Amino acid sequence: MDIQRIIANDPDALLVINARDLHAFSLGLLAQAKSATMTQHDVDPLLTSCEVKKLLGISDSTLYRRRQAGILVPVKGFGNNKYRLSDVNKLIHK
Repeated sequence: MDIQRIIANDPDALLVINARDLHAFSLGLLAQAKSATMTQHDVDPLLTSCEVKKLLGISDSTLYRRRQAGILVPVKGFGNNKYRLSDVNKLIHK
């Protein structure tokens, strides 16, 4: 059963779904979300703390203060702090 196709064709349809089809549907949704996330990061590369400090010409403590003030917000979920290039560029061109 292709649940996504059914939803696209008739969003008000009532369905009886077995566990296997539900599992396949959830895996498809997860794959789509992961693909969208990867695309977003490909468009806006992530930088390490060292790269940010070098680009901005700042020290560890200045980066820490800017992070605490919300001026530079790290992207969550990568272990170490990563920063969007677009955010750093905004500070450079400010």
